[in-house]
Amino acid sequence: MRAGKHIYTAVPAAYSLDECDDLVEAVKQTGMIYMNGETSFFRPEAAFCRQKAEAGAFGEFVYCQAEYFHDMSHGLYDVAKNRWGDPPGT
Repeated sequence: MRAGKHIYTAVPAAYSLDECDDLVEAVKQTGMIYMNGETSFFRPEAAFCRQKAEAGAFGEFVYCQAEYFHDMSHGLYDVAKNRWGDPPGT
């Protein structure tokens, strides 16, 4: 924002109240727009897993692989089609 750009993030921009205060102050000082589009970080199951990981409940990770799926039945098929066209084989 201090570079004259509006900001949209898909991850939390702050982890403490002081960092949140700094972010609000930057918006006030610059007149720029800050928007957070995160949805999963604050879900209870994600917070639970972060707490367990910080407590060492998962042991030491040697390798990890994950996937992120969206429920496409709520209009996301149309979004995907607009972005990438029809799926192969249709």
